[in-house]
Amino acid sequence: MNLLKILSFIVLAVPVFAAAEKGFVEHELTLESKDYESRRARFKFFDAEQGCPSYNDLPGAKSYLGSVKVTEKGSAMMLPGNRKIHVFFFKPSQTPEITAKGGAKEIRRRSAQIVLTSNTAKLELVKDEFGEAQWVGSGDITVESAVNCAEETSEQESGD
Repeated sequence: MNLLKILSFIVLAVPVFAAAEKGFVEHELTLESKDYESRRARFKFFDAEQGCPSYNDLPGAKSYLGSVKVTEKGSAMMLPGNRKIHVFFFKPSQTPEITAKGGAKEIRRRSAQIVLTSNTAKLELVKDEFGEAQWVGSGDITVESAVNCAEETSEQESGD
């Protein structure tokens, strides 16, 4: 029984210690998308603090933070606070279209760049009046287009 308690502590505590070691405080982000709910759709998260991520979502990829299933009831994800994060709505059936339109560039166009500043934040993916996808944040969150990371990167490179 003691071994089970020790293993439980290790499984639960190690991610917290790792986040604290890196200086991250994690916040919960609630996600909703009633307009885009799908059985196979997911919200994928990528660390964009060092510029545009590669959008490689294989386990162990440097900037990949994880994913959650898109549901009508909503989903939640623990994410580092005060860091730029890209949120991408991924539906496997759209992979050929994304590839044809430029891969990472198209993913950036469809993604939101967020920064969580406190414990309570909500992000919704909705259709605007023209039927286009729109990211809407509420609570302690900053939301902007993920395309901005490419502009920031080019500004930094031209300033050197």
